[in-house]
Amino acid sequence: MIDRMLSLTQVCEAEGVSRWTIQRLIRAGKFPAGIELDNGRPGWPESWIKARRESKPRRTLSAETAPEASAAA
Repeated sequence: MIDRMLSLTQVCEAEGVSRWTIQRLIRAGKFPAGIELDNGRPGWPESWIKARRESKPRRTLSAETAPEASAAA
């Protein structure tokens, strides 16, 4: 199966961050550098982005940190 390549804009939308944040994460070694495509621009295999998203721990609000709990106290 051929993996779809995502542009920087598509990666930013999927991750919910700016282009500059992606670049900072790449320089810090916390995000995979893209693969140079024929047009000289970077592209990321969709499977890389999905795997990264699935491996990130999910944040959940506990009853102690939920906004309603703070307002009720």
